[in-house]
Amino acid sequence: SGFTLTATNNDEVSISFDIMGSTQTNAATNNPLAVTAVTGTTEFIGSEVNSITIGGQTLQIAELTLSYTQDKTRRFTLGSNNSLEYGFNGTREVALTVKAYRDSFAVDTAITGAAQACSFRIGGTGNGYQFELPSAFGDIPVDSIDDGSVFVDINFTAGFNNAANTSLVITKL
Repeated sequence: SGFTLTATNNDEVSISFDIMGSTQTNAATNNPLAVTAVTGTTEFIGSEVNSITIGGQTLQIAELTLSYTQDKTRRFTLGSNNSLEYGFNGTREVALTVKAYRDSFAVDTAITGAAQACSFRIGGTGNGYQFELPSAFGDIPVDSIDDGSVFVDINFTAGFNNAANTSLVITKL
């Protein structure tokens, strides 16, 4: 189970969920689908991704992807179609991939391999979210060229942070 959040500079912010359910009950009648009015912000775009801090650096980001995965297994029993419970059979993984414009070489010295905080916001107060990896470990930045621009690609893996008591903090703004 998990989710993936992707933000690109001139596109919508998308999030996809991989959710595991324990049972499925078939309805006896059709569900009449009713249109419900949606209020407030229903979609974010790349320009609403802001306050991006990567390892103490404020970079010009073209794309970012945040992924969270937790392996789970349904535990079935004989005589039932429903699972008894879920078993966690792996470690929780939180990863952040950043594609930033290569404006300088400051990012190369800033990403040290030690635990560093990474964070970004989507939206604003009242309708947005902040995502923070309090202890992210960055790989060596790698250059890439795409569409006439030079980028630096950085992959971060979140580690457990004792002060935050987690590896990923999501805050409603």
